[in-house]
Amino acid sequence: MRVYKKIVSLAGFLVFFLFLIEIELRGGEHVLGLFGSRRIQVSEANGYSVYCFGDSYTFGDGAMPKDSYPRQLEKLLNNNDDKARIRFRVFNLGIPGMNSSQALLFMKHILAKYAKPDLIIIRVGVNDCWNFADTNFYLHLPLGHLVQGG
Repeated sequence: MRVYKKIVSLAGFLVFFLFLIEIELRGGEHVLGLFGSRRIQVSEANGYSVYCFGDSYTFGDGAMPKDSYPRQLEKLLNNNDDKARIRFRVFNLGIPGMNSSQALLFMKHILAKYAKPDLIIIRVGVNDCWNFADTNFYLHLPLGHLVQGG
């Protein structure tokens, strides 16, 4: 009977542990509210506008919004001694998990819907090795490459 209780306790612990791992893999920092979520916002900018498209690196996943590279870029660009006070507005359009095909589609959507920026920065590609959504690279491979594997 004691062995049975130990097995049940161990099984319960494993289920609970796997549940915690699942929460973390699905973005536990957002579920638990540690960093909060960010809405994608694009608005008219006075001065120069910069759109930053990309994946979780651009989004700043796991960091505070002020620590993402688009926000840091905006601070650097606006920290100038120019008398004219040229202002820059940098928009963080990063979406975690996005592959390069999805980024292209998203960029086309944003550019069709909002004002054109003065500069576009794209930082994407790390998710292409596992996220094949909206891709069609296989259509451009020679048939022999697919059959022979090389």
